[in-house]
Amino acid sequence: RSHELHRRPQAAARLRPPAPTRFADTAAMAHIFSRKHNFAFIHIPKNGGTNLREALNRCDDSGYHFGAREICHPELGRIWIGHLPLWAMQIYYPDQFSILSQTWSFAITRDPHSRFASSVAQRCRQFLNIDPGRVSMARLKKEAMIVAEYMSGLSGVPQTEFCHFTRQIDFVQVSGNLVIKSIYPIENLGQLLEDFQAKTKIVVPHEKKNTTSAVRFGKMGRALGESWSAVRPYVPTSISKILRASLSPLLLRQASPHDFSFVHEEPIYSFINDYYRDDFELHRRAKKPWGVEDA
Repeated sequence: RSHELHRRPQAAARLRPPAPTRFADTAAMAHIFSRKHNFAFIHIPKNGGTNLREALNRCDDSGYHFGAREICHPELGRIWIGHLPLWAMQIYYPDQFSILSQTWSFAITRDPHSRFASSVAQRCRQFLNIDPGRVSMARLKKEAMIVAEYMSGLSGVPQTEFCHFTRQIDFVQVSGNLVIKSIYPIENLGQLLEDFQAKTKIVVPHEKKNTTSAVRFGKMGRALGESWSAVRPYVPTSISKILRASLSPLLLRQASPHDFSFVHEEPIYSFINDYYRDDFELHRRAKKPWGVEDA
């Protein structure tokens, strides 16, 4: 597959300008390289690695290149540098890429259907200012169609607002050659943390972060959420925090696959099965050594 940057007209892909992002310190690293501790963590977006990278970001001793931020690259354009795939890293950041062969490198995989759903939700939150838990299934499917249209015509690094949709396979291999030494399924993060502690003597707690919420009570819940959004600017901050802490558990719950059933509807279902074909096999192989059963 060619990796020449494919630039589509903004109107065709219905691109929206990304939210402005600043990166002032080391607190938001994505890919993390540590010669001192002899590891390299390649963070595949939306694969459950947020807790791990937040715990390890200050271990990076390679220059903090791959932070959670947007850059304007002279050849790649507007990209989210923290989600740079390996083929691009090899070309544009060869010094960092070379560390992968010198250390214990690892990554986390995930079922492509659930990852795509999570990525759509993340794009809504991060770049469109839309709460995915408060919009209709039809709206989520519309946004998924925009993603499918854009990614289907792309042969390079995606622009910023589509950074979560790069194939997982592009974070573990280059030109068909496996680069990452250890690949763990998201279903077995506990084993990863055990192995990481054994190899580095660093303890990382097993926590879930950056999860997606959904509104309870359907349309009524969404209406209440919209009403709160309208009056919130006029409510004192101290009171707003109290109300949010009290009401959120009543109106919100952790999202389930049912909340993103659009991934099993056509044409999105066929797009995922085709575009992420290699990712399904990658995740299957990652689960096999651990005896993880399919859900």
